[in-house]
Amino acid sequence: MMPETFDPVFSGLASLDAPAPDSFRADRVKARCRRVLAEQQRQRTTPKRRSLSERVFDATCFLVVGIYLAGAMSEAARLSGLL
Repeated sequence: MMPETFDPVFSGLASLDAPAPDSFRADRVKARCRRVLAEQQRQRTTPKRRSLSERVFDATCFLVVGIYLAGAMSEAARLSGLL
């Protein structure tokens, strides 16, 4: 072990007060965080209305997939000899 020696830099650092946040800034950050959290909560609870074009697109996709599946099932039934 090395003997401890007096270091004026460490002595000066040890005598400093612990850093503390500015209360005004801390309050401002808390308010901003609460505002963002409240907005996120409001967005989660408010149902989003979809536009007409989105609903028409979904219905069209559903119709196309339904027709494709009906054709695939009828072809499978024909090949297996059920029809």
